[in-house]
Amino acid sequence: MSLEEEVMIVEFAQGIRSEDDLFDHFRQLNDDDKTDRIFDMTRLIGELEPTNFEIEQASANMPTESAGPVEIGVYFPRKKRLTQVSLRIDLANDVLEKSYLTLLRLFKATYQRQFVLERKNAVDWWFQDLADNNAVANILTNHRALVEEIYQHPGFRGEFASIAKLHHASQMLRAAKVQNVQASASGTYHFVRYEEIVTASIEDNKYNYAAFMLSGSVMRALSKRYHLKPFRAVQVMQEVVGRHTRELDEPGETG
Repeated sequence: MSLEEEVMIVEFAQGIRSEDDLFDHFRQLNDDDKTDRIFDMTRLIGELEPTNFEIEQASANMPTESAGPVEIGVYFPRKKRLTQVSLRIDLANDVLEKSYLTLLRLFKATYQRQFVLERKNAVDWWFQDLADNNAVANILTNHRALVEEIYQHPGFRGEFASIAKLHHASQMLRAAKVQNVQASASGTYHFVRYEEIVTASIEDNKYNYAAFMLSGSVMRALSKRYHLKPFRAVQVMQEVVGRHTRELDEPGETG
């Protein structure tokens, strides 16, 4: 999720933007991107530490009529307590929009509760008045400046380039396997042994695993150096990696 989209969601929670605005934007996404936004919403909600009651209300409104439910259980850790609450979310394509709408309303409910506590001493931009266009412009400008600084930072540049190359290699491997499957399709099948499944899984995910490990290290370094929350560090990383990825796709287009 881009920062611009996140601003839109917080504007909705503040009553500045309508639910229809966000819903229309969501509808334009493909199913994969819609699923990504569902997970993005759970991360945003997790930052607000929803109460048991808020989770129960959201659970009651979650769709249950999907043709083939693909459910996940999302846990929201409590920073000041050992307990955590969970919410089951239906990811079936035919109800993704309803699941998103439920999460959007849950975010607004948890945000408005937290806003009462934070508004007098707002440090995080989430709790600033986003009806002020200058405030929004400053948020976006500061974010872009940070992305540029990290992109140009010699201490991180090699790591980000490596992450981009690993993602690119993973995509190429996946595309090649799809082509091989299509080319070798003969209509005959055989039972797959457990060892074959394990070997194929390791081979298919070798680049992703390396990227995951390296990304985790970089995320922690960015969080510490720039005093970023983990989810904010990930957001910045995605933009920086995206720039490096475009350089791979378009050789010669650097800086």
